[in-house]
Amino acid sequence: MAEGREFSRQAATAMQAGQWQQAEELLRQGLDASPDDPELQRQLAEVLWQRGAANEAMSHAADAVRLKPGDATLVVRAGEMALTSGATDVALTHAEDAIRLQPRLASAWTLRGRTFRKLNQPDRAVADFQRALVFEPENADVLLELATLYRERGDH
Repeated sequence: MAEGREFSRQAATAMQAGQWQQAEELLRQGLDASPDDPELQRQLAEVLWQRGAANEAMSHAADAVRLKPGDATLVVRAGEMALTSGATDVALTHAEDAIRLQPRLASAWTLRGRTFRKLNQPDRAVADFQRALVFEPENADVLLELATLYRERGDH
């Protein structure tokens, strides 16, 4: 486990420097040493996502969630990747799982709102964005999405 943590630390430094290939190599070495480390899986998912390997990134994000199922933030990130990739059903499942795990997590409500928006369910999206703003009232991204939905619906 300690060896895996060292690879994780070195990979984080490489990621901060924008050295994605080096970070990926370090994380893969870390996973060889510690395959059940959810943090290594999460980091590798982010590196792969950054370089455009969406399917492999989502696979590692799913592994991170499997290894640390109670972490709502990991679940949300896996859902965001799925939504961006067009897998709305997977994104919705992740959003609902995250809400069950941590009902006051604004990003979980935001993910579900974005998913409902993609599913052409604007009323449900509005409700979820409003709920997200209860927990993060200054979130500019959610405020903008909510305002856009209101404008599209003709609401003021």
